[in-house]
Amino acid sequence: MAHSSSHTIGEIQDVLTNAGVADPGSPMTISGPVFNQSGSYNVALESTAIDIDKTDPTELLEYNFDVNVL
Repeated sequence: MAHSSSHTIGEIQDVLTNAGVADPGSPMTISGPVFNQSGSYNVALESTAIDIDKTDPTELLEYNFDVNVL
């Protein structure tokens, strides 16, 4: 579980990829002030493996999207 002074990310830290992964029984969670001001936020996600079996895609999967907070 990653911590900062303002938020907590519920995840398991994978030592091989140095990445956070979801627990097989629950999704990743973020608790704290996230998107706490109006504006447009860009979210960037990268996937290096799929499913608990660590199926490696042939290319890094990248997702970028905007979140507009009123």
